[in-house]
Amino acid sequence: MLETMYDRAKDFVNIVRIVDNVNNKGLIDTSEECVVMNLNLLVKLSQFSSIVVISRIEQIVGALEPLHSRNIKSVTKSERAMNIVRAGLRVVHALLSS
Repeated sequence: MLETMYDRAKDFVNIVRIVDNVNNKGLIDTSEECVVMNLNLLVKLSQFSSIVVISRIEQIVGALEPLHSRNIKSVTKSERAMNIVRAGLRVVHALLSS
């Protein structure tokens, strides 16, 4: 829903609130699809407004650390874990290249 709202009204939404919602709610979800979708939204947001995303880097890293720790241990056994780790790395790459 956040991604749709952003895509349709990117000039009118508060990106800071979207980034905060993704960090506080989207990255703690237990569903792989939701986590990957929220990580992809962070990539998209960093391309549109890297300053806002970078200003929240501490919270993003704080949310990515436990997410990565939970999934890296089972990455060789689980495609779900692999998808989450891969999406997390995309976020890091997007932040470094923006």
